[in-house]
Amino acid sequence: MQAVRRRVEQAVRQTKRRQVIKKNRIKHDYGRQRKMEGDMVKGMAVRQIREAHRMRKEDYELGPIAPRRDAGKDAEHYGTIDNQRFNSITVPPWKRKWCPIEVGDRVIMLKGVDAGKIGVVDDKDLESEQLRIKDLNMASIHLPEWLRSAQGHNNPTGDFPMNISWHDVRLVHPLPHPITGVERDVIVENLERREVYTDDETLETEYERVIPELDYVVPWPKKHEVVHEDHDSDTLRITVEQRTWLPTINEDPFPPSVIDELRNKYSKYRVPDNENFAKRRMAHEENKKTRDIKWMESMRTPLQELHALRAEERRKELREKGLEAPMPEIELKRGKPWKWKARPREQEPVDDEFLARIGSMLAEKKAAGSGTAPAERQKVKA
Repeated sequence: MQAVRRRVEQAVRQTKRRQVIKKNRIKHDYGRQRKMEGDMVKGMAVRQIREAHRMRKEDYELGPIAPRRDAGKDAEHYGTIDNQRFNSITVPPWKRKWCPIEVGDRVIMLKGVDAGKIGVVDDKDLESEQLRIKDLNMASIHLPEWLRSAQGHNNPTGDFPMNISWHDVRLVHPLPHPITGVERDVIVENLERREVYTDDETLETEYERVIPELDYVVPWPKKHEVVHEDHDSDTLRITVEQRTWLPTINEDPFPPSVIDELRNKYSKYRVPDNENFAKRRMAHEENKKTRDIKWMESMRTPLQELHALRAEERRKELREKGLEAPMPEIELKRGKPWKWKARPREQEPVDDEFLARIGSMLAEKKAAGSGTAPAERQKVKA
């Protein structure tokens, strides 16, 4: 059992080390992939900006003879950006921060073409820490033929809002003026999260947004209720919530064979503590010990056979004399001379006649001792 527990503990330690190494490798690969994606998007934007600068300079220098870029094979792509620039770069989970802005809030843009304008948040991406604001930060992209036919667009280009980092926007909320009391829009610089509560069943986190300088709770934006339409193929709620199986005390909650399907029966991380396993393990160790002894006996030399024969003869002689002899497997294991010890014999019952004789003998000795002692003391004084 000790060997089994030791192997389990060693396996657990090794697994923890492997998990740490795997976690560090995932972090490294995740960061490298994120850097490659960011470099690709930035490089694409830089190339398009440089190309736009080149074409503007060329149009300025050539004047009336400048080429028409809105005609020809690239006419549909004129004034558009690459579609891949709309792809958001995922932020690693261990680097993500809390975003105080929710869908439906009014925000002001601090960067970009529409800096200083106020819009409503239309979408929020937690993985990339970006927001999409309605009708702001718009960009034109080329629509392929299959998309135009599916959506019914005749124009080869379309304007769509690009995502912006939520670090580049600020919340706008109406607050009363401290003197006049008239409400006006205020740009909120700092927000704190208070009264955090996590539901144990749904694992959803609820909290309050508070402006720390004013100790003012910013209300959440109103959410539109989702209307679910009922269909003939829908299952009724009473049917879903009906309990079709009720376990009793005399029955197991599930068949015993299901346990082996839920966990590995022969896993090296399983710590067996039941008595049956302990008995089987001890029996296995005893069989292993006996097998080792048989292997040792099968590999004896003629000299060892002679010594074993003489030892067996000595054991027989000691048994006949009433002395205890060691077991042959223990003698083979230690290989040292043994110190024989006498075997304790069983005590025979003592009858009353024998006890009476012992008592009479003790009385005679006591009487003889009391009669001679004073004479001896007188001789010593004389």
